[in-house]
Amino acid sequence: MPTQKKQTIKESGTWIDVVLVNILFLAICFLVSFMPVLNLLLVFVAMVYLEIGVWGYVLKRQQNEKIRYEDIFIKPNLFLKSVCVKIIKIFIIALWSLVFIIPGVIMMLNYSFTGLITYEGKDIDSKGILQLSHELTYGYKFKIFLAFMISLLSVCVAVSIPFGILKIINIFTFIHWWIYVVVICMFAILSGILIALPLFQLSLTDYYIQAKNKSKIRKEKVK
Repeated sequence: MPTQKKQTIKESGTWIDVVLVNILFLAICFLVSFMPVLNLLLVFVAMVYLEIGVWGYVLKRQQNEKIRYEDIFIKPNLFLKSVCVKIIKIFIIALWSLVFIIPGVIMMLNYSFTGLITYEGKDIDSKGILQLSHELTYGYKFKIFLAFMISLLSVCVAVSIPFGILKIINIFTFIHWWIYVVVICMFAILSGILIALPLFQLSLTDYYIQAKNKSKIRKEKVK
């Protein structure tokens, strides 16, 4: 019983930590957007730079390693690699999406682990990262897709509650359309930060750890 209680506290602490690191990530990107020159480019750079650090933070947290919030600020050489991976990934996904939406979705699932691999694989080049992600996601694509859909559904459920309440209130008194927009957007953002994003990140990281361990076992058996 004490072990179960300890595990619950750990999981709860992990969730809160992931929420806080995402808030830090979004806050920095938001502040960068106010830069007077090239703000859109700077936001993209900040997102790519911090994204790898966030994935690394979640990964270390799930592996019970020591991690600090400031560790999301990665080294410059890792940032340059992450930019290359991001650009190649966007190009390939966009190219396949032009053919049809389903191949584009499949390519997105194939490259789901690129952020985690980029953080861990310091000696792997951009091509190797994409290839390794393609290999490790084998057998996990449906699980990753399901995790994404559940995260999306959590936002839809969170948004539907205030929308339903407003519709009931609207029966008795008039409510302006902009109130619907503000309330729904607010709940969508909050549910995304507090529920959907950490849920997807923790699920994806768990799948990555499982896939990596299975791959390691297979290689040891071959030897």
